[in-house]
Amino acid sequence: MSTIVDIRSDRHAPEAPDFDRANVEIFSAEAGLGYRWMGRVFEHVQDAVAEAAVDDLIAIASVSNSVILCRDADPERCRRSTLFAPALLGRGIGVLHVLPDGSLRHHESPLPFDR
Repeated sequence: MSTIVDIRSDRHAPEAPDFDRANVEIFSAEAGLGYRWMGRVFEHVQDAVAEAAVDDLIAIASVSNSVILCRDADPERCRRSTLFAPALLGRGIGVLHVLPDGSLRHHESPLPFDR
């Protein structure tokens, strides 16, 4: 099974109501995909909480193809790049970003704006 891991802190997407958490859960189930919402875990990130969350992501990915869903289309401005990707890369796990046009881009670390 493939799994969508939703890291958006807000359950609602007023700019795109089709992507409200409830709708994504329904669409995922209809498509035969797993769904896990982890957004609140990352609102007030502390080191131990972040480490546990990365452990959870790795555990999910070890048993299913996984994608991290967040709100920002630009990976350089999103938590998936500033929090997750460096932690995953540090553990030897590669990270690909799915861009709005459907193309893939390998994560760069440090990010271009950090240079």
